[in-house]
Amino acid sequence: MEQVINVKIERKDDIKLVFGFEDELSLNLSSDKTSDTQGFFLKLLHVLIETRKEIDFKLDDTKEDLYHDVAQKYLDNLTMEIKKIIKEIPKELD
Repeated sequence: MEQVINVKIERKDDIKLVFGFEDELSLNLSSDKTSDTQGFFLKLLHVLIETRKEIDFKLDDTKEDLYHDVAQKYLDNLTMEIKKIIKEIPKELD
C-alpha cells in the first residue's frame, strides 16, 4: 500500500521542501552543506524502515515558477527511487 505525502515549498530566506510526514521533514534547497542533505535522507530512510510502504509525493504548490518545476522533478525522481528500493529493505532491521 502506498502512502501519499504532501510537500510544500517554503519560500523564505532559504528555499525548503517541507514534507508532511507525521514528524515533518524539510530539505533545504538553498544549502550547499552535505550534512543538511544527509540528515534529510537519514530521517527519510528511518521513515521507510518503519513503514515499509511506497511513498507518492504530492507537490502542494500553486505558484508555477522555477522552484515549482525543480521540486516536481525532484519529487518524481525521489518517488521512483523509493519504489525501486522499498522491497529491498530487510525485515530484520526491526
